Amino acid sequence: MAKPLRASILLDAIDRHLSECPESMNASNDESGTIERVQEGNAADIDESVLQDLTLLSKDSTFVDRLIDGYLSDLRRLLQEISDGLLGQDFNKVRDAAHALKGGSASVGAPRLAAIAAKFNDGDNRTLLERGPEWRSELERAAHIAGTKLTQYSANRQNKQSMQG
Repeated sequence: MAKPLRASILLDAIDRHLSECPESMNASNDESGTIERVQEGNAADIDESVLQDLTLLSKDSTFVDRLIDGYLSDLRRLLQEISDGLLGQDFNKVRDAAHALKGGSASVGAPRLAAIAAKFNDGDNRTLLERGPEWRSELERAAHIAGTKLTQYSANRQNKQSMQG
């Protein structure tokens, strides 16, 4: 799948998946509900069940690995946008980047990162000014951990596939 990802292709894949097995998607998989239930202090770095569910979206054995690669690329860009926005006190930019990071992180099974991004997304200007640098440090640590674990997950998948095939 080429980057940038064409939404129509992803939506077609999701639609095909839902029509094949609609019972696999229910309200408990809703991103916003997951983030609301998760506090970053007790959230897992990576929820492998989400990654396993993603494998059901496509018969392409490289789909999840390419999704992770795309996410990690977006992660670096979004972290930079948040940092730049904090430095320039452009809090709308911070919230926009955090919103994208929250959704992307929840989608690939990085609940701690999603929960921290939600704090930026929900913060008012004063809170972002006062707490932003502290939260940015938390976000960068969580991003490093999640990135490392997602990379390892992808490498393990690729090793298993090469041993099987």
